[in-house]
Order: sequence, then structure tokens, then C-alpha cells
Amino acid sequence: MKRTLALLLLVAGCATPLADAAGPTYTCHDRPIPVDVMSTGRPATQLGPDGRAALKGQEVRPVKDLDKWRIVEESGERVAIIKEFDEPEERGRATVTHDFLVVERFGPPAADGRPSWHLRSSGGCNLQRDLGDLGVAEVPLTRRSRPPATASTCW
Repeated sequence: MKRTLALLLLVAGCATPLADAAGPTYTCHDRPIPVDVMSTGRPATQLGPDGRAALKGQEVRPVKDLDKWRIVEESGERVAIIKEFDEPEERGRATVTHDFLVVERFGPPAADGRPSWHLRSSGGCNLQRDLGDLGVAEVPLTRRSRPPATASTCW
């Protein structure tokens, strides 16, 4: 009983509650994607005037099937949309599950005096759950492979 209690206290001391985060997110190319975007996010067919203008920006490829894309972010300075593939796609050495497009205002001013819309990033990714400061887990396979204990190591 004492060992169980000690183990529970040790594990509780090392845990970082995800509920304390601003909101659960995924990442795609190190950009945060709110968890609910894929299930309840607005389709890209509902982009406002800035969003529609962004999709016509410099170097932005034509976006087909806007109803399959979801709006991640839409502002007067940045538009980000994401689409989940029906089946994972092979792209070079990687298999990707989503396509992600970010268009931002930057560069020389356009006719309206504001910087024009330009492609910031575009490409496939696999959504990954953002675990904040937790990072990638390291699991020792034997007692000998344990690194020396530090303030941030929990065993």
C-alpha cells in the first residue's frame, strides 16, 4: 500500500495537466491548429473578403474543393486553411494526412497602401498533438540506460 501511494505521488508530481493549456491543439508545420477545427470549423467556402483576396495572392496555387478545407485563421493580415485527405498521400519519402496553406500580407504596398497577399507556406503534414513542454518521451530499456537524475527528470 505504501509503495502504491508513493508511486502515485511521484507520478502526480511529474504530470503536467493538459487542461491548463490555453486549449488543446494540434500542430502542422509547427503552427497551432485548434482540435475542433477539423470537426466544427467553418469551411473555406465561408471565407470573407480578406480570405478570398488572400487565395488570389502572389504564388498561391488555385485551391480546389473549398468545401473540404477548414478555416484555421482568418484576419486582415493572415489566412490559414487546412484539409484532411480522404486517404493518406505519399509525398516523396513522407506520407501525409493533411494539406495546409498559409497566406500573409507582406512586402511592398499594393494599390490600397497595404502590403499585398503572398504565400507564406503550403504543403502536406501529419497533425501532431501539441504536448506543450512535455516534448518527446524517452523510455529507458534497462536500468543501466537511465540518464542521471536532474530536476526535470521523473523516474
